[in-house]
Amino acid sequence: MTRFRGPSVATKLVLLIGSVVGALVITVFAVVPPRFERQLRDSLRYDSVGLCQMIASNVGASLVFEDARMAQELLDGAGRNRELLYAVVKRTDGRPLATFRRLGVSDIPQSPLGADWSFSPDGSRLDVETQVVSDGKTIGTVRIGVSLDRVLSEVRQGRKGLAGLSL
Repeated sequence: MTRFRGPSVATKLVLLIGSVVGALVITVFAVVPPRFERQLRDSLRYDSVGLCQMIASNVGASLVFEDARMAQELLDGAGRNRELLYAVVKRTDGRPLATFRRLGVSDIPQSPLGADWSFSPDGSRLDVETQVVSDGKTIGTVRIGVSLDRVLSEVRQGRKGLAGLSL
């Protein structure tokens, strides 16, 4: 009668190492991409809030003097940023003074953000809004929309790289 001895020590060691490596790969794949995406989104949000504030600080005179041409030139200059989808300078009554819209952007959202910034419902755009203030009172607003395509592309590339590394 042959007695069953079970797996050898080497087999147990290989299984243990394989399990640890597998758990590590799953953990890295579950943790790194979301953190990477959050960091990229935070960075884009920081840059976009800065761009919106820069426009607001430079468009005050245009609002005071109803100089739509100067405001438009400012928005067109900001449009050199390839991720900028739209920018609008509005008077206090909500009427636009100047508008920039990238080709292919069908419409500019009109609904209030409810905060200084928010992501679009479909997750493809970051909207930022700031008030234009002169002599302590609000004289208008600036609202911009920035594409998240670059962020999402970088996250996809990062996931592919991690998958390749994991294999």
